[in-house]
Amino acid sequence: DLVARLGGDEFAVLATGDESAAQVLQTRILAAAATARADGATPFELSLSIGMAQHDPAEPRALAQLLSSADRAMYEVKRSRKSAARPR
Repeated sequence: DLVARLGGDEFAVLATGDESAAQVLQTRILAAAATARADGATPFELSLSIGMAQHDPAEPRALAQLLSSADRAMYEVKRSRKSAARPR
């Protein structure tokens, strides 16, 4: 797997495996963040929004397209989190 900082507070992970492996990786990342918060390892509030895009060899896309798809998915997670947090 390859982890890269895209800029600011945005990172990308290029990992091998199927959708199930991607879900496991996402769960591990979110669990690590939750552990850091619970252990007091970080003096600030830490939140993560993860968007995923999967390469399909039958329909290849450029890396920029995959990153764009993952970015849109990440912002959808952020939007849904904000709408769920709004008082009704």
